[in-house]
Amino acid sequence: MRSFLPAVAALVVFATRASAAVIEIEDHFCGCDPSSGDMDTRGLIVRATPAEPNRIPVRVAPRGVVVDDLGAPLTGACRPASAGGRFCLGSYDGIEVHLGDGGDEISVQELGGSVDGGLGDDDIVVAGRPHMLTGGAGADRLDTRLAPGSGISYLDHTEGVTVSVNGLPNDGAPGEGDNVLGAITSIQGGSGQHVLRWSRTRGRGRPA
Repeated sequence: MRSFLPAVAALVVFATRASAAVIEIEDHFCGCDPSSGDMDTRGLIVRATPAEPNRIPVRVAPRGVVVDDLGAPLTGACRPASAGGRFCLGSYDGIEVHLGDGGDEISVQELGGSVDGGLGDDDIVVAGRPHMLTGGAGADRLDTRLAPGSGISYLDHTEGVTVSVNGLPNDGAPGEGDNVLGAITSIQGGSGQHVLRWSRTRGRGRPA
């Protein structure tokens, strides 16, 4: 899965920041020989601000991508859409989402990338292309059932984590209460001792 984290040669286009989630467009220019198989990429970045409830649906539409936030204002790049939210014209290789410090909800359809839930009890659902999901602190639901090939990250944890993929909210650090769902293919652990299990019927994968 191609990463859409900041690169050395990148152009970020965004509007003046306000007390709201902000959309940015990031172009990565590889400056490489096309025969190498590498290419320039274009991605969307959504950054929530603290102390706001985020309810963000993201979907691919004809000629672009629609990003909405039903819980807070949405500003930045892309023009306002007639049905609400903002319409980002063009084709994008992925999306990178950073949620706020509360209990947030997000669903991403047909666009791969990464979602970081941050603090709070978050509900993260992805469908279509693979994602890397980071729940952060709190009891999070990390649902990749409709996005095969996705992974889960606990790199921000210093405690050992357990990931069972058994449909129960018993994943993450002791007492954290995450619920990892889907046929994930990788788990990134932090600095602690981890217990990683997969069910034959609910998921399969490997630690990373």
